[in-house]
Amino acid sequence: MIKIHYRDLTAPKPNQPWLPSVHGVVRREDGALLLHRRDDHDFWAFPGGKLEPGESLEACLTREMAEETGFDVVAERLLGVFSSPEYVLTLQDKVFQPLLIVFLCQIRGGNL
Repeated sequence: MIKIHYRDLTAPKPNQPWLPSVHGVVRREDGALLLHRRDDHDFWAFPGGKLEPGESLEACLTREMAEETGFDVVAERLLGVFSSPEYVLTLQDKVFQPLLIVFLCQIRGGNL
């Protein structure tokens, strides 16, 4: 299971390269945001996941959103790229500083 360290002075230092991941923000007309409960920790998050070698950002976004929500989405625009040394993830003996690439998305099909 992934352990999240945020502003934890005792957190281990990253020992792996950046871990890029792509995430989608879907907003309803009433302002509600689509979140999902993660399988690898107990938090709610924007759907998304790690970029596979040789995969484009758009392909990763499409794949991850379908896997985690059942929706087929299209990216409307890049919202931002986020990272901080105050936020690291550990998985067994590997320690990563995430690099989050976040897009505003529109649902084009599929079912939750």
